[in-house]
Amino acid sequence: MDRLEPTLSAPALASGATACATPYATSCATPCADWDTTQTFRLRYSIKPPGRQGLFSAIRYSSGISGELSFSGDDITLRRSRNAEQRNLPRAAIFDIKLAHHRISFDLHPAQGGSEHVVLKLGSDEDVRRVVELLPAQMTPAFAAERIALATFKDKLAALTRFTWVTYLLIALNVIVFAAMCGAGVGVMKVDRFAVIGWGSNFGPYTLGNEAWRLITSMFVHFGLLHITFNMIALYAVGRLTERLYGNMRFLALYLFAGLTGSIASVLTHPTINSAGASGAIFGVAGGLLIFVLRFRKELPPTIAARNRSAMWVFIAVNLLDGFRHRGIDNAAHLGGLAGGLLIGALLARPLDNEARQRHSFRSALLASLVACVTLAVLAYPLTHISEAKHEELQFSKLLVQLSAQERHAIDDTRVWQHMKMRSQVERDAASNTLIVGILPQWDALYASVENTPLPDGSPRTALRQAMLRYFDDNRRIVRTGALMLSHTEDNDPVATTSIRALSKDSQEQAALVKKLAAQIDNPPR
Repeated sequence: MDRLEPTLSAPALASGATACATPYATSCATPCADWDTTQTFRLRYSIKPPGRQGLFSAIRYSSGISGELSFSGDDITLRRSRNAEQRNLPRAAIFDIKLAHHRISFDLHPAQGGSEHVVLKLGSDEDVRRVVELLPAQMTPAFAAERIALATFKDKLAALTRFTWVTYLLIALNVIVFAAMCGAGVGVMKVDRFAVIGWGSNFGPYTLGNEAWRLITSMFVHFGLLHITFNMIALYAVGRLTERLYGNMRFLALYLFAGLTGSIASVLTHPTINSAGASGAIFGVAGGLLIFVLRFRKELPPTIAARNRSAMWVFIAVNLLDGFRHRGIDNAAHLGGLAGGLLIGALLARPLDNEARQRHSFRSALLASLVACVTLAVLAYPLTHISEAKHEELQFSKLLVQLSAQERHAIDDTRVWQHMKMRSQVERDAASNTLIVGILPQWDALYASVENTPLPDGSPRTALRQAMLRYFDDNRRIVRTGALMLSHTEDNDPVATTSIRALSKDSQEQAALVKKLAAQIDNPPR
C-alpha cells in the first residue's frame, strides 16, 4: 500500500533557470556555458503518446527501450542500442520534470502542437542527479500550480490537525492489550481460542446475551502476533492522513463507529463464531479516506487525490478478495466496517478551507450523530430478536466453551488415577472407588450436558454433537469397566481387556473428529 502521508515527488529546479517566452512555460533553463554537452548515459526509455493507454500498450511502454541519452547544443538525443534509430528532443519543448527513484519523466510540448510523455530509467543515483541537472526546468502553469499546492499541502494539514495523537493512542491501546494477553498466558503466535473470549472477543453466545460491550472490546483483541502486526501497520499507514483530514475527535468517532458496525455485521452474519481484531475499524478508516478524497477532490492537490484514491481502492479490493479466498478471515466485519466508514465519513468530512470548515462543523457533527444513532437503533433490532433455531445454535456454541475446562479437568484426573499405586487389592479397591466416585461423574456430566442441549434440524453442528456424545460415552464406559476390573480381579479376562482397548481406540478417533469439525466452525480473525 502506498505511503499516505503527502510528499513531494517533483525534482528541484535546476540552478541557472532563466525566463522563457515559450507560451506554456513559467520558467526555463538554457544550456549553461560550462555544461559538458558530450555526456552520454546508458538507460531504458519510452516515449508515450498522449491519452490513456490500452493494456498491451501499457505493457509495451512499461519495459522501455534499451539505449543511450546524450546532450548536444539545443537538443537531447535518445538513441537505441545496436540501432541507428534516434530521436532528437528540443530543450525548449521539455516541460514538467518528475523524479521517482531511478526514474525521470517529463512532457514534450513541441511548437507545432501535440504532446508526448517521456520516461527515462537510469542505473544509478549519480546518473539521475547529473541528468536532472542537465535538463531544463520548465513548467506548464498547471504543473507549477500543482507544485505550489504540494509544497503547501503538508503545512495546511498540520494547521488543521497539529498532531495525530488518536492514531498513536489506538495503536498503543491495541499493543497494550495484546501484551497483557501474552503476559496472562493466552499465547503469542497461536492463542488459546477460549482464553481470548475472556478478554472480550466478539463471541455471539455472549455478545447476544447480556454482554453487548464485546462489540467494542473486540476491536482491541487480536489472535496472535502476526494478526496485530498487520493490523497496526495498516492503521499507521491509513490513519495518520485520515486523522489530519477529519480532525482528532471526528477521526476517533469514525474509527469507533466503523468498528462497531463491523462487529455488528460479524455477529449478525455468523453469530456462533468467535471474532476479534481491529480490521473492521481500519476498513472504515479506509472508507472514510476514500469518501473524503472523492468528495473534496478539487480542494486536494491532484497528485495527492489520485494517489490516495487509487491506494484505497486497491487496499479495499485486495483485502476483500483475500478474505473471500481464505478461511479464517471475517469479511463480514470488513464489509460492515467499510459501510460504516463510508456512511459516517461522508457526514463528518469538512472542507479544507478553515472558514468553510468552521461553518460546516456544527451541522455536520449534528447530522452525523443523528444518522449514527438511527443506524445503530436499526441494527440493534435483529440483535435483540433472535429466532428459536438461532438461540439453540448459540446455546450449543456457548456450551462448547463451558465444557472445555470441564473436559480438561476430567482428563487430568484420569491421568492422575493411571499413576496411582495398585500393587495390592486394597490399593486397587481405592483406585476403583476413585474412578466411580470422582471421575465417572465428570464424564457422565459432560455427556448429559451435550445430550440435553438440542440443535435445530439441519444444523451444521449436528455431526459435531454426535461425535462429542460418542467421545464422552467411550470415556465413561472405559472408566466404568476399569473400575469393575479393579474391584473384581476375577473379571480381568481377555474380553474385558479387549473391550477397553476398543473403546480407547474409538475415543481417540472421536477426539480427532471433534477437533476437525470444531475447526471448521472456529473463530476467524479479522
